[in-house]
Amino acid sequence: MPQPVHALPCGADLGARVAERILEHRRDRLPDLSGIIVLTPGFAAANAVQRALLDRTPGGALLGPRCMRLADWVLERHAMSPSPFGRRWSEGPDEGREDDPKGRMRGILGPHARELLLVEALHAHARLFGGANPWRLAQALLELFEELTLDGQPLPDDYADFERRLGRAYGCIADRPEPFGREARLVHTLWHAWLEQQRQEGVADPALHYAQALAELTAAPPGDVSLWVAGIDRLRPAEAALLRALIERECCEVFVQGPANGRGAEITLGLLDALATTPSTDDEKPPGIHSSSLPRKREPSPINDLDSRFRGNDKSLKLPDGTDAFSSFVDTTFALADTPFVERAHAFAARHPTSPASARLRLLPADDAETQARAIDVQIRLWLLAGRDSIGVVTEDRRLARRLRALLERAGIALADDTGWALSTTSAAAALERWLECIEEDFAYQPLMDVLKSPFVQGDVERAQHLLAVYRLEQDIVLHENIPRGLKRMRRQLQNRGKRLPDWAGLHARAVSALLDRLEHAAAPLQALADAQARTPAAYLEALDTSLERLGLRPGFHADPAGRRVLEELAAMRADLAGRELALTWPEFRTWLGGVLETRYFRPPAARSRVRLLPLSQAQGARFDALVLAATDHEHLPGPPPARALFNDAVRAELGLATRTTDLALGLHRFRVLLHAAPEVLVCWEAERDGEAVAPSPWVEALETFHSLAWHESLIDRAPARLAHHPDAAVRAGDDLPPPEKPAMPRPSATLAHPPSAISASAHQDLIDCPYRFFAARMLGLAPPEEIAEALRKSDYGERVHLCLQAFHVAVPKLPPPFARPLIVAERTAAIAHLEHISEQVFARDLEDNFIHRGWLARWREHIPQYVDWAIARAAAWRVEFSERSYESELGEHRLKGRLDRVDRTDDGGRAVLDYKTGNPPKQDAVDAGEAVQLPTYALLLEDVRRVEYLKLDAKGKVEPGAALEGEALETLTKEVAARLENDLNAIVEGQALPAWGDDQACRHCRMDVLCRRTTWRS
Repeated sequence: MPQPVHALPCGADLGARVAERILEHRRDRLPDLSGIIVLTPGFAAANAVQRALLDRTPGGALLGPRCMRLADWVLERHAMSPSPFGRRWSEGPDEGREDDPKGRMRGILGPHARELLLVEALHAHARLFGGANPWRLAQALLELFEELTLDGQPLPDDYADFERRLGRAYGCIADRPEPFGREARLVHTLWHAWLEQQRQEGVADPALHYAQALAELTAAPPGDVSLWVAGIDRLRPAEAALLRALIERECCEVFVQGPANGRGAEITLGLLDALATTPSTDDEKPPGIHSSSLPRKREPSPINDLDSRFRGNDKSLKLPDGTDAFSSFVDTTFALADTPFVERAHAFAARHPTSPASARLRLLPADDAETQARAIDVQIRLWLLAGRDSIGVVTEDRRLARRLRALLERAGIALADDTGWALSTTSAAAALERWLECIEEDFAYQPLMDVLKSPFVQGDVERAQHLLAVYRLEQDIVLHENIPRGLKRMRRQLQNRGKRLPDWAGLHARAVSALLDRLEHAAAPLQALADAQARTPAAYLEALDTSLERLGLRPGFHADPAGRRVLEELAAMRADLAGRELALTWPEFRTWLGGVLETRYFRPPAARSRVRLLPLSQAQGARFDALVLAATDHEHLPGPPPARALFNDAVRAELGLATRTTDLALGLHRFRVLLHAAPEVLVCWEAERDGEAVAPSPWVEALETFHSLAWHESLIDRAPARLAHHPDAAVRAGDDLPPPEKPAMPRPSATLAHPPSAISASAHQDLIDCPYRFFAARMLGLAPPEEIAEALRKSDYGERVHLCLQAFHVAVPKLPPPFARPLIVAERTAAIAHLEHISEQVFARDLEDNFIHRGWLARWREHIPQYVDWAIARAAAWRVEFSERSYESELGEHRLKGRLDRVDRTDDGGRAVLDYKTGNPPKQDAVDAGEAVQLPTYALLLEDVRRVEYLKLDAKGKVEPGAALEGEALETLTKEVAARLENDLNAIVEGQALPAWGDDQACRHCRMDVLCRRTTWRS
């Protein structure tokens, strides 16, 4: 039999070597390779083997082989086994019948069922973990139990034995601190409770099931298979035992790839030791591996004494013939030797006067995250233009990956992503989360609008009609009426609005009402459960399913790949609930659901692309024409230690589990192999974040330092970063159209639209401030109708003040009657009390919505005494004629209109127009110059107007007169303003252009800036 275990160096083409051996073994049966199974760690290695087979097969067509993971093959093969365990998790032939009263024999636990089962066990032993979150603790325990089952040793039944083992690891056998004892007791108790509960229910945890499958296949290994194991760099003890048994049956060959010396080599040697064999005598064999025949029994071969294998004189650094200089450069950089780093570098440079790394390896410290993404984007486009057929991007930074995807798609380049991202980050999961927030927050404005505007919401109403109803609900009810939450309040305000504005009621009102009905109907199943009472998980999931169906989210999810993944996960949660009696409160259910969405992944549909994205953990065996190692800063490579809530590394080593040291060794092993995966490798990282320097990975830093010491040259190449900001590197549309001209100041002709039938004071001010604003807002009708705006602006503080003062002087429906006594000094206290009472009624609804709104009422109350004092002084010469009334008048062939806050009259019939201002009114100079035209326009609406003025109610609690016009000044200015307005309106009718002034003051709060685009034509 040929050598069954092949040790390949980092630079070997794993796919090619495996393909050559398969074809050598089965060439007489080509093109039928259907009987062959290739076990790989992931897609990259499988793809490498398949491509190599096709390239070496005449005709380029094959039947098979099957590529799959080792675990998948074991479970598939075990399912075919005649053993009772292969069919059911049972203890006897009679258990598991349909009439089994205990409901046992439910088989393998699903991922959700195992979590719920462990939470049940935690609830039964609540005293062990105190106030800790049982869901987070369950996740930590599940990870630990899986490791103990597959990697370590089962915990002893006797707690004292377990305690002694941990004591040795902690170094505190005699005096055990309390946290140590509590942690040990917690793990030991729950481990055995976990196993006992599985036994009683007749179910098996997937890890336990996999361990049993491995054990049974190892005891009776199949001889009718042809297995080829390619690129697996981590074997559990039971998996290694199975492969050894298959090797002895002469039906399995294993290809191990990795460094054989220096840091990271312990992974390679550990794999070879676990398989109890030695590599073949190929020319490409790594150093430090000695040939011998395959032993029939595994002999111990410790791997922890690396010094004894690798330390020595300079001769130990020389590699056998056939190893390229670049591999020698990497091996020497990470070698374990007594020779100092600088001496090794100088010695290597003496043997290799020209750097073997400068043509293959480049380092790029990017200025920031965006520069890194753009540099990678540019480099990939350059490689594609140069004819590179396969490009890899390996990174652990998912944020960078998503930004890179967007940049490449903008350039028309698809990115094949084998990893995906957390389901919780998809828009479908976000829509689900926002809907649940609506239930919890009584339909708060922001989550409600997010749900209603989501493309996933589908129903019987057409999309355009649905969005129109949503727009009306948001603008006319929620915003204008200041309803931050509550469907009942929205419905009540909808009815009130219909009474105030009969013309608005009808189609719009019915659409909004139907939308509210739909929301209420969809929310009902979940609202009934969102309380403090505990219920079964099935009750929550059933209610959620009904709610999603009624809302229309389910059809929308079905039409979207990410939405389907959400529905699949919800279905899996329901399927895993059989036999679970755990009762959950609403917060616990939300914690469970949130954890599921965080830990499950969405992988977009596979794209045929020459660019592939994958993490370091899935890049084993990959081969590319060019490769980018991205985000190679210390945070991502090697990355932070795993968040293990239980046991430190000493205890984990005692239990036979992975430690931080083994994690780092595996990461460096993969990094060293990946450096050889392409003839061109770009290593980049974000060198600065939030104004602080970011350290590169120590592994990257070692390569740069060694190279600089050896040849006094840096591997850093900033060219991709410079190109990223070059104008010629920008993505442009693929057409021959000339670029658009620089935009100029808009000057639309008045003939393009018609002026409003009546000019209001605010429209008149728009015309003076900016003719273009008047054109867009008034002639094109892009501003809301003023009669609606005047009736509905209740969210503004000033409107509430207006209403308070109106009710103080004249009758207002549903508010206290006006102050009936004379406004004199003797009635001052009563007048103040009455106005405060009215104010409480006006602000009452705001106080229901938000406690902060109490500040609005308190702010207004500071004005009340001063206003009453002003009103008493005013009453000596003027009396209130009416308040909040609309008027119209003729101006030549045009009409003026306006809504007057208040009109006072003297005994001889003279009138005064008063305008309340809670903000900053125009100055007297602007009024006198005819730039602020509101007061003169008000004077044109009525006869016998002797005075027009502002009354300032400023933020400091002061009440004082503002700008005013009276007497000859009023008469003169009113005539001039009227003449100018008439001339302007006549010119507009004749087609005069209406330019945009671009005045800073006028543009500051202009709502038409999205049309005007002042920033483009002024720059």
